[in-house]
Amino acid sequence: RVLALPWPDLVGLIAVGINVVLFPIALVLLVRLARRHIGEPRAIRAAALFALFPFSYVFSMAYSETLTLTLIVASFLFIERGHAVRAGAFFGLASLLRAQTAFYFLPLLFASRLAKPGPWRLLALGLGPLSTISYLGWVAWFTSSPNGYFATYAAWGRNSGGAAAGYGSFGAELAGPLAWYFATLMACLVFAVFLFVFVRVDRIPPAYVAIPAVFLAMLFVTGSLEAIGRIVLLSFPYSWILASRQHPVWRYGWPAVSVALLAVFSTLTFSGWWSP
Repeated sequence: RVLALPWPDLVGLIAVGINVVLFPIALVLLVRLARRHIGEPRAIRAAALFALFPFSYVFSMAYSETLTLTLIVASFLFIERGHAVRAGAFFGLASLLRAQTAFYFLPLLFASRLAKPGPWRLLALGLGPLSTISYLGWVAWFTSSPNGYFATYAAWGRNSGGAAAGYGSFGAELAGPLAWYFATLMACLVFAVFLFVFVRVDRIPPAYVAIPAVFLAMLFVTGSLEAIGRIVLLSFPYSWILASRQHPVWRYGWPAVSVALLAVFSTLTFSGWWSP
């Protein structure tokens, strides 16, 4: 909005432009973080798979995911290098963008043990939850309602269980006109849970196993089927697991399927049929 002050009618276009610039930066940061744990060749492959993920078109929309991802990955890089204050600052900014980002607190705390950045780590990383709490408080004040933030879900057409407007339940979603889309979302959820069988084989540090675990738990609690793609996107260690698979089905089959789904979902969204 600041950049759009001279051209207020272009605020959406400017937001998209910012995301287009930020996404390659996020990919570079992802490679730098992943190569510390799975080696550079697989880190590059992981970044490529991440960019081709069926829901990665979200990074081209006027959504906050791109900036959130950039800030979060930077937080992990800083905390692993022992810079707790810098990590906390980036984490705090990310938590202002999306309230759910505060759940990265535990994974970041686990990651801090890889570098032992000193006694300030708890205080510094606490900036994330503190930012989220302050934002929720501001929304409550602005709306004059202590439930102001959560009431916005009704405006987005979601009921208390997270189902899409006009459906009311997951069963109704799977029987509606977009049944194939919701079935694909459910398949992505099952696929995401299945990938956990490889975490020990790949020797992925617990800090990064905790990221998809925490966000999948949050997904099950909220019951928001529509948010599966965006939640898995921000659970970036999934791409590390995929990049470590050597069987031809994984190495060549999944990228082909992923690109096909990306084409379908992005067409569906940008033509106005659906918004994630």
